[in-house]
This record gives sequence, structure tokens and C-alpha cells, in this order.
Amino acid sequence: MDDRNGYLCIEWVYDNTNEEGWEAVGVLDYWQAHAITEALKPYANRCENKLQYYLAKGEQNRGTEVLEDAADSANHALNMFTNALELMKDRYKQTEGT
Repeated sequence: MDDRNGYLCIEWVYDNTNEEGWEAVGVLDYWQAHAITEALKPYANRCENKLQYYLAKGEQNRGTEVLEDAADSANHALNMFTNALELMKDRYKQTEGT
């Protein structure tokens, strides 16, 4: 795929109360975003499995809230990158004939 599928822009927001409170970090092309998505899949799975293991042991309130946050964050990032990839694929298909 070439640049017909667009780029994923990454910005760092350090002050969401101010229009100048953000800074562009960079852009990712399709294959770079794809690599991140593929790396997130086993990580998100490990986080979820670890959380379920400790919950099954009855380790409530002994660090499980941190594991739950990690699993939620990993799944959120995976979903976000997966959605971005789908948008990039759709854009490529739209411009494929041009």
C-alpha cells in the first residue's frame, strides 16, 4: 500500500484547556500502524489473562485494580489502532481506482 491510505497522526496533549497545549509527535503509515496493532494483540491478551488469574485466586484489592487498568488500557489501544487501520484500508479501497 502506498500513501493513498493516508497516515495516522500522533499528538501529545499536555494541556487540554489551552489550544497551544499540544504538540505533534509524528505520523505512522499503514504498515507502521499495522506493526503496533500486531504487537498489542499478545500484550492485551497477556494483561487480560494475568488479571483473570489473580481474580480467580481471590486476590481482590491486592493489585488487581492495577492489572485491570493495564488490561483496559491495552484493549483500548488495540481497538483504537484496529479502527484506524480499518479506516486506512477503506481509504485505500476508495482511491484504488484513481
